[in-house]
Amino acid sequence: MPITVTNGRWIQFRHSAALLVLVFIVAFVPLLTIRHNSVQANNYVALAQVLFFLFLIRETLRTIGKVVLNSRHIILSCFLGLAILIIVFSLFKVGGYDRAIYYISGFLFFFSLVYFFRNFNELYLVIAWLKIVSVLLVSMTFFIGLFWYREDFYSFVISDPPVYGNIRHFNYELMMAFGALYLLVVSKNVGFYIFSIFFLIFATFSVWTGGRAQLLSLLILMVLLVFSKCYREAAVGMLMLALAFVLVFLSGETMILLGQLDRTFDSAAIDQMSSGRLTLWYQTWSVGLEAGWLGHGADSFRSFDIVSNSIVQPHNSILQFFFEYGFLGLVLSVCFFIWTSLICLRVIFLSSGVRFLKCLVSFLLSMYAYGLLTGIFYHAIPLSYMIILGALCFSELNKQLFDEELSACRPVRDPGKSS
Repeated sequence: MPITVTNGRWIQFRHSAALLVLVFIVAFVPLLTIRHNSVQANNYVALAQVLFFLFLIRETLRTIGKVVLNSRHIILSCFLGLAILIIVFSLFKVGGYDRAIYYISGFLFFFSLVYFFRNFNELYLVIAWLKIVSVLLVSMTFFIGLFWYREDFYSFVISDPPVYGNIRHFNYELMMAFGALYLLVVSKNVGFYIFSIFFLIFATFSVWTGGRAQLLSLLILMVLLVFSKCYREAAVGMLMLALAFVLVFLSGETMILLGQLDRTFDSAAIDQMSSGRLTLWYQTWSVGLEAGWLGHGADSFRSFDIVSNSIVQPHNSILQFFFEYGFLGLVLSVCFFIWTSLICLRVIFLSSGVRFLKCLVSFLLSMYAYGLLTGIFYHAIPLSYMIILGALCFSELNKQLFDEELSACRPVRDPGKSS
């Protein structure tokens, strides 16, 4: 992967160090959950994001100025300004320091990534392979545990999994691995044979864990790929997913999956089908209304004992922002999701752009759908993945701007070495 910045060892060191931090965020952060809970893992992720920004602080500040001051990005500039104002105002009014720090570190991380993606053109390949390999390794830990803890394996996985505090968090990783596979095969960096094998492995683990929200978002991704005219990729994915169901049932390892299916098809009420989601959402909305325009404060959900004190977030991104930041947060988050979704849908249906970009925005939309059913905007690990995905989309959609102007972010060459 060639480095475009050539002005001395210090700059090369900063870029190399930033890349190592990014490797840590993508591949090694899940390992923190072996010894730390989700709150502690959040702190490490926020620290890594800030460190990534600090290694690229000069270039990132110039990138922020270039984007914010560009007339084409007036909506984005307004959104960022309002979001920061709401976060800071709510911070001093009702608290929520840790969560506010996560969001601010995420903003800085986003623009640092935009710079990085535009100057390291093949960086997404490294990230995709890192995510695929790391998920394969984590999957193998569950597979080994199947034989090591054979007698009480299911209680071991559900109550105290070897990685992640909750087996559902593993589905975040699986979904990112699917997206990485699709990006690699569409960009012709992986052959269909390798793609099919990896897809089958990840699909088998997805079916085995019974993660319905993740499987639904995966189906949405494949449908969007059909509209993006990635017919072969979508067809192979559907075939491998169907084969995964067959393999899981033939293996007999169906306790987790059947438990989820029983709650879905043997339930009289849709609330039971959704594992209590409707009750959770209704009570979240009711309690959120009490806070009015400002909300209860960032990360305040845990102190209200809604439905159960073991539930720490509402499992819906829009309701999460509404509960934390009130009607201001609700309006801002809804506008943001609608605006970015329309841009993505325009790329899919109206644009004659490259298939890689269509696949990329399809993946982003499928993750939006995922976020309506679970907490990918609450936990720092999946949120960091969403920031990486969003930064890659932004850099790809704004290639002309950065190709023409971002060169100003690169250091000036030594005049003594010029001709």
